[in-house]
Amino acid sequence: MVGNDNALEEFHKGKLQSSKSIMYAKKTFSVLGPLYGLLSNQFVHIGPECAELRFTESYNQGDDDIDFIDSNLRAVTLLSYIVAELVFFEQVDVPKYWECIGEGEYQTSPSEETHRWQADLLGVSLEDIDANNDSTVG
Repeated sequence: MVGNDNALEEFHKGKLQSSKSIMYAKKTFSVLGPLYGLLSNQFVHIGPECAELRFTESYNQGDDDIDFIDSNLRAVTLLSYIVAELVFFEQVDVPKYWECIGEGEYQTSPSEETHRWQADLLGVSLEDIDANNDSTVG
């Protein structure tokens, strides 16, 4: 709902477009844009590969498929953590991404240490993490 003052009202009316929501969400966490695109293009929408009969495959360390699967699992894990931390904020002892700034209002506030943890989790350099992407939710 970040960046769109009418989003909650549109959501309750059933008029909030998910594609527009991602546009606003990726302003908060830049990793969401590419992840949403990947999931949408490769896994959500039906395509020719859905008609293929696929058997269990064996993979070996170093296979491109393993790297692809691993990087996607890491990105989805990060996304799940960020969302879960906000949803269960009051149960989190030491939040990494969010801080409460008022009644029902939260702001992203990842530390440099969190950015290093995120870069390590995603297997990217610290420079690839957008450290200046703080936003408010509420």
